[in-house]
Amino acid sequence: MNIKGFDNKYYVKVKFGIAETSKSHKYSDAFVDLLKRVIAGEDYKVDTEEIKVAPAAK
Repeated sequence: MNIKGFDNKYYVKVKFGIAETSKSHKYSDAFVDLLKRVIAGEDYKVDTEEIKVAPAAK
């Protein structure tokens, strides 16, 4: 799964400026927890549900 392919509970791309390229990429605490489980060799389940991020107020 490409976690950065769409906004989800593990990763989101947020626009923060006027320019089209003004975006910030954020990883969630849920992603850190998932990564820790993978590294530790524990069982894990990846949630693939896409989330909708509301545009910022102007």
